[in-house]
Amino acid sequence: MRFLFIMFSMISILSAEFEMVKVGSIDARYKDIVSKQEIQEIIYEIRNCFDEQLGFKTFDYKEDGKPIDIIYIQPSAKKQRIVDNDKKMQSIKGELDSFSSSINSKHSDLESSKVL
Repeated sequence: MRFLFIMFSMISILSAEFEMVKVGSIDARYKDIVSKQEIQEIIYEIRNCFDEQLGFKTFDYKEDGKPIDIIYIQPSAKKQRIVDNDKKMQSIKGELDSFSSSINSKHSDLESSKVL
């Protein structure tokens, strides 16, 4: 969904005019993941965020607006490696957090046994 946010950012910056948008077609690969209603809600959230941060209206949702098509683009090998490395980093971070909690707990136990 970051893609939608980036896309709206680029539309707003490049065109700098008010646009009407709607949910277009959704690639079959995403049909089971996201519905048109969910995408419409995301569009409303993005619109509200833009309105708040920019201080003016950049776009709105309307059934006869420009379609936003959700398409599948094959990720490149480099992008896939980045995603895989990011997942590994998140896993390692989780392990480090777990170890840190364990060490803190053992340290607390040692401190409390010293007091006794």
